Amino acid sequence: MLGRQPKLIATMKKLFLIVTAMFAVVSFSACSDDDEGGGNPLTEMRYVKEIRSSQGEIESFEYDQQHRISKYGSCSFTYDGNAVNITANSTPFATMQLNNAGYASLVLPLMAIPIHSNTMELTD
Repeated sequence: MLGRQPKLIATMKKLFLIVTAMFAVVSFSACSDDDEGGGNPLTEMRYVKEIRSSQGEIESFEYDQQHRISKYGSCSFTYDGNAVNITANSTPFATMQLNNAGYASLVLPLMAIPIHSNTMELTD
């Protein structure tokens, strides 16, 4: 029995090294970067279709092929690079400059802007 112990210990050491190597390989492969999806799950596109004011007026939205607002009520939106030209009732109204994130960074009114104080409620 004593003659088998060194062989058993050698076999156990080999087995331990094999298990340790397999653990290391699995650990490193499980922590790879996820470059394909960017970590953002796909979400369903949802659009605002209309806004109803407290006075009962309804303003509807239309969108272009790139999912940008193309029409809101009597206003039309045309896109030219990082500029958005807005017309109201076919009259030039304003130009917006968009930043790299797509947000308006500058609004240049082309005519006097009337100020309204309506309360609006969003519904599905």
